Order: sequence, then structure tokens, then C-alpha cells
Amino acid sequence: MIIMNNKNKRKDTYYYLLLIISLAIFIRLLPLFILREPLSTDVWPLIRETNIIVSNSNVRIWNNSALGGYNNRIPGVLLFASVVSKATGISPFYVYSVINSLIIGESMLLFYLFIKKLGGNGLISISFTFFSGPFLIFTSSLLKEVFAYPFFFAILLLSYFAKNIKDLILISLTSITLVITHPLPTIFLVSTLLLIPILKFSIKYIYGNRKELLLKYRNNDKFLLITSLILALSFLIYYISYGVYGVKGYLVNSITPTFSFYIILIVFTYIFFMPKYHIYFKSYYYFLLIFLGLSILYISTFNFIVLSNKKYDWQIALIGLPLILLIPLWTEFEFFKPKDHLVVSSLFLVFTSSFLYAIISNTALQLISYRFVNYIIIGGGIVSGLLFNTIPKRRSLIFSEIILSIITGILTISIISTNLLYSLHWYLSSQWRYSYGFVNSAFTVYKLNTGNFPLYGDVKVAYLFNSLTNINMILSGNMHGLLILYKENFELGFYTPINVYNLNILPINLNSDVVMRSPYIYVIYYR
Repeated sequence: MIIMNNKNKRKDTYYYLLLIISLAIFIRLLPLFILREPLSTDVWPLIRETNIIVSNSNVRIWNNSALGGYNNRIPGVLLFASVVSKATGISPFYVYSVINSLIIGESMLLFYLFIKKLGGNGLISISFTFFSGPFLIFTSSLLKEVFAYPFFFAILLLSYFAKNIKDLILISLTSITLVITHPLPTIFLVSTLLLIPILKFSIKYIYGNRKELLLKYRNNDKFLLITSLILALSFLIYYISYGVYGVKGYLVNSITPTFSFYIILIVFTYIFFMPKYHIYFKSYYYFLLIFLGLSILYISTFNFIVLSNKKYDWQIALIGLPLILLIPLWTEFEFFKPKDHLVVSSLFLVFTSSFLYAIISNTALQLISYRFVNYIIIGGGIVSGLLFNTIPKRRSLIFSEIILSIITGILTISIISTNLLYSLHWYLSSQWRYSYGFVNSAFTVYKLNTGNFPLYGDVKVAYLFNSLTNINMILSGNMHGLLILYKENFELGFYTPINVYNLNILPINLNSDVVMRSPYIYVIYYR
């Protein structure tokens, strides 16, 4: 009877796992069903370059003149999409639109296995993470970083539970793939895996070998350190020898002593506030206060959007709702530590240090600071899954979190897909969409610019032309060249790396010579 019950329970688990993964994939396909095109702006340069590789057999991946020298220097997704397109005959457009479903499914399965091996509820964890608004929107297109997530979760799983040298062989192969796919998750993973044994050693050194503080761990520190070393060496060798051009604009220049200072300060604070005479760690009570303060600071950087677009405030709140319940979950987690709590502590320390550095000290990284929130959501998923199996009284709160995540995720993705409203920069605004008409119109301007006039445009325009030509994002009264504008510039403003400007107050004349006007773009010639 017990055996039969276990079989039925396993069967139910697999059924719910399939249901959750199917729902997550379906929601991410909504933009394709409604718009007939991919959601994210970031995917269009990848489609363009994959088309070049597929249609011209003489173009090699290292050909900067043909491929621009950016995406082809971190070419994991380009190589994958090109091979799939060649092997199946499917156009790159549909490869990037549909194949993302397989990547999301694989990421969810690997994350589920990791939580299960930790002793948590994998269904709860993947529901929390993959339905939370920001993470759901970001992973709705086959971007370089989204393609890297399966390798990120695979290395986390393999290294944490590694037992012998055979595991290291698989870890090495997966690490190389991650390194050539995207630098950001590689750096996060190196820091996280390295920090776990450092935290453990620090606790032991400061507080002695106390059983209530040094709980039983299933991981082997040796394998975590070796994996960190493999990833770090692979990263340095690859990006110094080949990939540096692909990241030098925003990442290489960002690895500074300031970042080291932030992470050391936050880790030291975490260790210092551990009480010597209590079983439970209370350091994150202090840490949460710091984090909430930083969150308020982060929101204040977008204050000009909130003030100038009052009608969009509810959408801004909509994105953050699933994360609000993370606070009581985390405080409960701190009072009832599961065995493997240091993996969560390490994740949160690394991600929050990076988030702090991005929004305060590095202007280039402020544009991608939303990506750090995605990794905090991954940590929140681990917390939810572990708590669900250890503290039954918190199950109702966790269920509320999951339901709220699903509802807000569906609402936000639907808002973008149906193009009903625009809101916060990078999440619900036009930044997340290029229409076919916009892309074709913009490239028409580029091709017809035989006089090689300087081109002006905002972040969205600059990213579309990334590696093809330089786009000036500084507007002034003495401009000379072509200014490319689109509808949302007039509605929401002109986006630059450091601010959003109202076109009406900029020192430019919108009534100058209009050389092109279409439903998608508006091109002005300044003599």
C-alpha cells in the first residue's frame, strides 16, 4: 500500500511539473501569437546576424566586418540558432521565436532537480521564479543570457552535489559553454560558488565549530572551489584572447575595486551581525533594511518617469507585487535555517552586492540593472521551495506568492503583447518591442544614408544599429545629421543611458527638414 501511494504521489508530481512547465511556455509564447514577432528588442540583432551566417556559407563566426564584432564575440546562441536553422530549414526568425520554449523547459527542469536534491519543493520553486513578472518578461525571447540559464543551473546542480572526478569532466564542458554564451551569469556563478566555502570558513573561524551554526552540509567545498577555478580561468582565457570586444563596453570596465569593496563590505556585515550566543542567524534583519533602502533609491532613479506618467503608476506597482511577499518569507527562512542555507545566503549576497554596484557606481550597468533583479528572484525561488517543505504554517503565504506571480505575469505580458499601454523603462515600455515596420524603416534610413551623415537616436535606436554604425545619443542645438525618432519618443521621452528627456524641452527643432515620415519612424535632417 505504501509503495502504491508513493507511486501515485510521484505520478501526480510529474503531472503537475508538466502542467507548470507547459503554462510557463504558453505564457511566453503569447507575444508571438498576438504580435507575430518576438517580444524583446535584444533579439533583433541576433536574428539579423544569424540570417547572415545561414545565408552565406563563407561568413565565419569570427568575421567582425560581417557580424559586427559584438554578438559574435559571445556567440553561444548565434551558433546554436544557426545550426538549428541549417539542420531544420526553419528561418532564424522562427528559431528565435519558438525554440526559446525548449530552453525555458530545460531551465525549469534543472532548477527543479536542484531544489529537489536540496530537499525542497521543486514545483513551488519553479513556480515562484518562472512566473514572477520581471523574470517572465525577460525570458520571453531567446536572448544570449536566457540561453545561458540552463548551463547556469546545470553547473550549480553538478558542482554542489559533485562526488568524483567524472563530475568535474561534465562541469568543465558545461563551464566552457556558459563562458562563450554570456559573461554575466558566469561571473555570478563564480562568485556564488566561491563564497559558500568562504562563508563556512568565516563562521567557523569567528564562532568556533558550533553545531548550531555550522549545520550539516551535503556539498563538498573542494568541488565548489575547483568549479569556481575552472569557470574563472575559462572566462579569463576566453575573454582576453577573443571575447573582450563583446563585453568591453559595459562589463570589463565594470570589474573595478569599487565592486570588490561592495561585496567585501556586505559579506563582512553579514558575518559580523551573526549572534554568538543564539542558534539562529539574524544578520538579514539588518541586511533587509539596507536592501529596502537601496530599493527605494533605485525606484527614485526612475522618479521622472513616475512623475511625468501618473497614469502608469499601477503598472509599475504590478511588476513588484510578487517580490513583496519575499520579505516575510526571507525573515522566516532566517529563523529556520534548512541544511543548505549558505547556498541561498551566497546567492543573495552576490546578487545584492552587484545590484548595489550597478545602480550607484556604474552608469553603464544601470541600463541592465533589471537583470540583477532576475537573479534575486532565483534566490527567492530557492527560499520558497525550501520553506514549503520545512515550515507548513508558511505554505499559505507561499501559495499566495505563486498565485500573485502567475496573475501579474500574465497581465504584464498581455499588456506588452497587445500594445495597450506603456510604462516603466525596460519592463513595460516600448524598449521591449521592435515591430517589423520599425526595423525595416530604420534600416532603410541606414542604407539610404549614402552621404554618411552622423546619425542621432536614443538607446533603442542605438541598440538596433549596434556594431553597424555609431548612434549619437546626445542632442544639442548645433546638431548636424539625421535624427531618428519613433512614436514613443513623443509619448514617453527620449531615452539615454543616464536619463529620459521630454522632446519638447530639448534644444532641437522638430520642424526642421523632415526627410522621412512613416507609421513607425520620423527622420529629421539637421544641416
